[in-house]
Amino acid sequence: GPGASGAGRALTPTPQAPSSLAHPGSYTLAPPLAAMRDMFPTGLETKYRIVEKLGAGGYGDIFRAFWLQTGTEVALKVLKSVVDTDVDRQRFRREAEVAKRLTDAHSVRVLDFGQDPAAPAFISFELLQGRTLNHVIAEGALTEVRAIGLGVQIASSLAEAHLLGIVHRDIKPANIMLLEGFPGDFVKVMDFGIAKVISNEGGAALTAAGEMLGTPSYMAPEQIRGDHVGPQTDVYSLALLLVECLTDNRNRAATDVR
Repeated sequence: GPGASGAGRALTPTPQAPSSLAHPGSYTLAPPLAAMRDMFPTGLETKYRIVEKLGAGGYGDIFRAFWLQTGTEVALKVLKSVVDTDVDRQRFRREAEVAKRLTDAHSVRVLDFGQDPAAPAFISFELLQGRTLNHVIAEGALTEVRAIGLGVQIASSLAEAHLLGIVHRDIKPANIMLLEGFPGDFVKVMDFGIAKVISNEGGAALTAAGEMLGTPSYMAPEQIRGDHVGPQTDVYSLALLLVECLTDNRNRAATDVR
């Protein structure tokens, strides 16, 4: 999910969906819009009109964009590298198609995706309005009751994903959005963009052996080693996230996996 151009900045929600925005701590804040127009990826102009760049993460750039087909604003994630091999294209399409099937109320909705040898691969998400869990934890440790409530909602999203054979692989506070406009906490799990699809049909594995994606501070041991990941990988990351909620302990922060 994308990052707003100021901490806690709220975006005006669209009639259909509110901003799938990630914490500025996870993304490099964008320069003014006038300096960014030439940075919008070529090849997508017929489908989307840029509104602003929200930030850049490890796996792609995030734009607030106008989806011409529907007339709505979306969070548009453009992958940094072109999906340019047959295996890449097969994996991206498979993962995006499965992620689009997520219907749990606590999973960010995938609206559209595309890939073309002449343009970057992209995924568009509903635009959400709220604060990431990063912002909330920065204000202090949460009560046990509140942390349990958040954990139940995150687990609900992951349970459906796991039943569909999807492993998120990057559960962390920056990917958990607490929406505005609800009497209590209402969670959306964001950024299924590096999710792995586990084949339940005996198909060929589409993730290269030894491939490691995720955030070191929240990785399970098998993920760090580049071994096979499964639902237990997300459960491990969720447990670390809940420890952080209860203790406000960020001393585990890491920039590599050594």
